[in-house]
Amino acid sequence: MYGDDELAKARLTILRDLARPDETVRVYESLHGPGSAPDELSDASRHEEERKSLSEAAKPVTDIIDLVGPDGGEGALAVEDFTPALMEERAVPKESLEALYRLALCCFRFGDADSLESAARYLFFFLMVCPKDSPLAPSAHWGKLASEILTGHFDEAFKDCESMTKAHRDSPAGSKAMQLQETSWLAHWRLFALMRHDGWLERVVTECMNDATLDAIVISCPWLLRYVAAALIMRREQPTSPKMRALIRALAHDDAAQDDPILDLVRALLVRFDFADAEAQLARAESVIRSDFFLGGLRDADATAALFMESARQLVFETHCRLNSSVSITDLGAQLGLSADSAEEWVVGMIRKAHIDARIDIARGLVIMRVDDKRDTPASVVLSRTADLVARTQALQRNIEQAARGSKPGHKSGGGKSRDRHSGR
Repeated sequence: MYGDDELAKARLTILRDLARPDETVRVYESLHGPGSAPDELSDASRHEEERKSLSEAAKPVTDIIDLVGPDGGEGALAVEDFTPALMEERAVPKESLEALYRLALCCFRFGDADSLESAARYLFFFLMVCPKDSPLAPSAHWGKLASEILTGHFDEAFKDCESMTKAHRDSPAGSKAMQLQETSWLAHWRLFALMRHDGWLERVVTECMNDATLDAIVISCPWLLRYVAAALIMRREQPTSPKMRALIRALAHDDAAQDDPILDLVRALLVRFDFADAEAQLARAESVIRSDFFLGGLRDADATAALFMESARQLVFETHCRLNSSVSITDLGAQLGLSADSAEEWVVGMIRKAHIDARIDIARGLVIMRVDDKRDTPASVVLSRTADLVARTQALQRNIEQAARGSKPGHKSGGGKSRDRHSGR
């Protein structure tokens, strides 16, 4: 989707802030030619000196951290023993705690697996003894979350997201705009942990569709609705369920994600009932699933795409059944991207699986829905409501015309007298 030069420039922007001189030089020279990198990019000594200096400053704390756990040796400590009271008992200076934070940041900048593991460990213990109102606490939370994601500890990353969400809810800090921004950031970062979880479909829906997160997504990052929509479709959520209705309401406010095949599929099917457009979006959606970093990168792309396509086809079929008394199998197959023979076999299986009250007329090539005359069909409900709407509109028009005639000068109506009586105001 992006050219090599664009990607290299983006990588270089990130690498300039990290302590990875060899990689920085390689990317720089891929853009500007061999031997073009300035000397400061290849200087690793200053980063090593910084880490050594910070390690010395934080040694009173790191010595205690090394005692925590079963490998702590003589005088080993349990995790819960690492408290502010212990810091006071061991006379650990405040400067050493701040040095521990800076050491974690330094390790993070090195970016290799061992350094990131150290960063996560140091920040875990720093947050255990750091005052909640410390200005370093928010960035320590974000740093630990980033380290857990980059080292593949997604369960820990999910716990970090939970604790940060709770902290924001219990003690909101900053302006409303800042709170919205942090909620939006968490919604993005949480995807790394959610997508690697076995129950990811349920978790995406639960975590992204609570009121605070969904409001933040709609306002500031509507592109994340793609993952909500994909999860709802793959969970075979009923079109009339509260969660699907909440998604449709969110899409009504969405201006930034109009050209998203997954969201446009939901709009076409459940808002406009445009099956021709749904056919076009369904054809595009599979490639989107495969190319999306979270859906196709962190998951098995083939399995996710297959599950999505099967679930989306079921949604198309069920929507047809709710709106029409009969459907051509040939037309249905074209909309689902299936041949006529495959479509007939698929429809038979879907009628059984989805428990849809329908039969197949082989001679005419139709799927015919059985309708209970005692039950209101969607079509009859729409017709009755439309008829009622016309009658109410006509009544409203007559009332407006009467009011307009009554407001003319000199007209002896109650409304005129009322206005005359209060004209002195």
